[in-house]
Amino acid sequence: MKPRAPRAGHPRSEPGSRAPLLLRGRLVDEGGARFAAPTDPARLGPVEQKRLVGEFMGWIAARKRSAPFMRVFWDGAALGAEALRAEMPKTYAAFRRRGHDLARRPVELGLGAHQFLGGVVTDLGARSTLPNLFAAGDVADSVQGADRINGSGIMEALVFGAFAGAGAAAARAQDARPVLPAAYARPSRHGIDRLTEWRRRLQTEMDDILAVRDRARLAGLETRLAGNLDALERGGLAGETPAAARALHELRSALFTSLEVVRASLRREPDLGLFVTR
Repeated sequence: MKPRAPRAGHPRSEPGSRAPLLLRGRLVDEGGARFAAPTDPARLGPVEQKRLVGEFMGWIAARKRSAPFMRVFWDGAALGAEALRAEMPKTYAAFRRRGHDLARRPVELGLGAHQFLGGVVTDLGARSTLPNLFAAGDVADSVQGADRINGSGIMEALVFGAFAGAGAAAARAQDARPVLPAAYARPSRHGIDRLTEWRRRLQTEMDDILAVRDRARLAGLETRLAGNLDALERGGLAGETPAAARALHELRSALFTSLEVVRASLRREPDLGLFVTR
């Protein structure tokens, strides 16, 4: 069955919109069902746009589960060849070389895994449980979190790749195993409810801070995260129950990772993808 991709009624984004091209094109399955965004993507901020991309990916998965071999297409005809060439020149040119003009014909979309998203257990210095074996990036387990769609895989490789490289350069055969911090032997004064809320607030703040790179806000966040991490460790990292211990360890890892990502973001000059500096 050939895709039906009617052109009429396609919403246009405002000129200069930073909404992803995926959301500005027409998203439709071969039966004519269309993914309808709740609002114009151009009116959304970067964080909301990322969430919308996630919703669209879920829509594709649901369509394919509902009907075997269902195909889903992206139609960029209403955007025009000029916009497509300007905003994704390599992709547009690659399709043209193969006889497919994205400004004239829809292209089929699919879902696939392009990273392992963890597997090798490491400590916060990128050391594995084997002496002198370091791991970083998509092979390491795991700091992906809610921001995976637009950049945490890159930041994970940059931040923990630096740790792995420095650690490997300094490693010696007898002392390269992960070292348990002394704080893990001290009972924590934080209850599991407080730890859960603490991590929830951290996730909410990091989801926003990584999409729009505000240097003044990042600098303030760096100071606050460093203080939070110090306070958590001084308060002890031994939980009363296995669930409390896990919450403590996960919060420490999240605070440490967030702090290093913020520091790396402050050092980075060029913008990438949806990341915006102001």
